[in-house]
Amino acid sequence: MRITAVDSAWAHGRANEFIDYDPARGPLSSDSASRNGTDPRSARVIERIVVLGYILAVAMPPIGFGLGVGLGVRTKSRHWLWIVLLSFAAAVVWAVIIGTGGLSSTNQGY
Repeated sequence: MRITAVDSAWAHGRANEFIDYDPARGPLSSDSASRNGTDPRSARVIERIVVLGYILAVAMPPIGFGLGVGLGVRTKSRHWLWIVLLSFAAAVVWAVIIGTGGLSSTNQGY
């Protein structure tokens, strides 16, 4: 069993002083943002971001576009191009709806 710096810090009551140290990469290596063992680049996290990207591409095209480009730059997801194209198409649809007055109410009574 290998004793890690986390085990040592917890054993001595210094959990807040823990520094993630990897001898190969030096102190403060940035593997994961959380200390609970989850990997921020795991497949499940990427799947959730892809789904969020599709939803935002339709609901809020500029934000969906940004998320799609971010996926293309930071991950190896194949969905980023489809999210970007969907955000362009949705932006055109939103522009037509807003331009034709489809969101304005003509009836003032209830």
